[in-house]
Amino acid sequence: MRKAASLLLLSLGFLVACGQEPAEEGSANSSGTDSTDPSAASPQDPSGSDLGTQQPAEAGGSALVPEGQFDPATGTRVHLRVVTEADGQPLSECPVALYWERGGEAVGRIVTMTDEEGKASFEIFQRTFVQKLVALGTGATAPEASAFAAFVGAEETELIEIAVKPAARFAGRVVDLDGNPVPGAKLQAWSEDRWQVEGMAEVEPTSTGTAGADGAFRMGGMPGGPFLLTAVADGMLAVQRAVGLNDYDEEIGGIEIVLSRANLVDGQVLDENGDPVQGALIEAGVPRRRVEHTPTPDERLVYIPARQWMVESDSDGGFQLPAVPASQAWNIRIRHGSFRDFRDRFEAGSRVLQYKLERGLEVYLSVLDTDSKPIPDGDAVLLGKSARQAPLRLGGAALLGLEDDPDAIVMVRASGYAMKAVWPIRYNTQDAPLELVLEPAQPIIGQVVDREGNPIPDVVLTARGLDFLEAFPADLRATFPGKQPEEIFQLNRKASGEDGRFRFGQLYGGRWEITAETPDGRTMTEVVEAPRSDLRLIF
Repeated sequence: MRKAASLLLLSLGFLVACGQEPAEEGSANSSGTDSTDPSAASPQDPSGSDLGTQQPAEAGGSALVPEGQFDPATGTRVHLRVVTEADGQPLSECPVALYWERGGEAVGRIVTMTDEEGKASFEIFQRTFVQKLVALGTGATAPEASAFAAFVGAEETELIEIAVKPAARFAGRVVDLDGNPVPGAKLQAWSEDRWQVEGMAEVEPTSTGTAGADGAFRMGGMPGGPFLLTAVADGMLAVQRAVGLNDYDEEIGGIEIVLSRANLVDGQVLDENGDPVQGALIEAGVPRRRVEHTPTPDERLVYIPARQWMVESDSDGGFQLPAVPASQAWNIRIRHGSFRDFRDRFEAGSRVLQYKLERGLEVYLSVLDTDSKPIPDGDAVLLGKSARQAPLRLGGAALLGLEDDPDAIVMVRASGYAMKAVWPIRYNTQDAPLELVLEPAQPIIGQVVDREGNPIPDVVLTARGLDFLEAFPADLRATFPGKQPEEIFQLNRKASGEDGRFRFGQLYGGRWEITAETPDGRTMTEVVEAPRSDLRLIF
């Protein structure tokens, strides 16, 4: 089965409810279920379209005490109550979830429903780490979380109250390319950035709904803030989706989601010899998808094109794009750490793809300390036409699949050593690696205080090396083509602790410009020589 198979069900609208039957409604001590019937919290409007709710997911594993088997010697209960923020009234039939981690297992979720008093309880095993409790969205209310972040013991928790706001709402129609309604289309909305939703990992919708017989929908269950709204139907993909900014208890109407017939695309990635390439990252989508935005008369609403797919090739080099609009030509990009990046465009209606990757140039590194001993671990990056990152292991690193690029830069960092950059680089082979010697780190350590000597916490400090280019020949310094290593490795920003102290490590020697900004907006800049262990910044 292809890596994208799990995405196929989502993309084509085959929404399956998994797990046990929902707990009996009105049971305050329900131990929760693997899933909950979304219709219980999805009121219908007169047109028959689903108002939407957050879709409960399958619970994750052994934190849940099986129904009827609660033992106070091994189990405990977590109690909560959901009320409306406006008047404190209990909210019944609200789906609630407990997110947990136990024994090093992956995070799971247990879902149940509140009773007539807005109360619910979770029966879980002791020593479970509870991350948070969430009142999931309904057609009328927005989701709301209560942080927990603690292990639970034998004692039952006190009643935890979650106050929910009125939901942000959406209304409109789902149509095909000819403007005909798509009855029964499944609406999906996220309170996430679109690119988080369109990455490798599946992201569960914040709220879902169903279009009526005339394609009309009206749905809630969303918090205020940014949103992404789309729809799916059997064999169809949205080629016009909606993004924007909504607020609690507000409705954006007149939205038009457009679906197109779509087909599954099978592909394969091979090397120059025709052998399969496993682990290639395939990114496919409509051209200009990152910049194409269609404004609407409502400034809160913008239309965007079809989603992209990001999948990975299997051991046989195969991959699947779950749904590609039959009417569109798409761009495709393939990346793999051992091959050159590949870009192409496939025509509308394509169903089978095959691509061959080229090995490209290589840079092998031998990274030593000043005593000529291999540095055990760290990171190496290559910047330029071919962006690459590789771990440093036992003094060696390999950056593969590279384009010929005179502006390529190699940078290396390791704990306890000063960052280093090499440019221009020499492409090489494993038998003749590029040798780098890392100097010991030259840290800058200090404290931020007021004039009375009291520490100032949460001061944002930025460091910039003033002598970085001195390591390069004079005739090259003015044309250095990239950022300095402290920026690339994100080692140039720190915040002072409660005691006002800060530390910049892995710095190279020379002059450094340190800029500090207090929480109330005051700033100062000092130039200091690294290393320095007693820097004192006084506001």
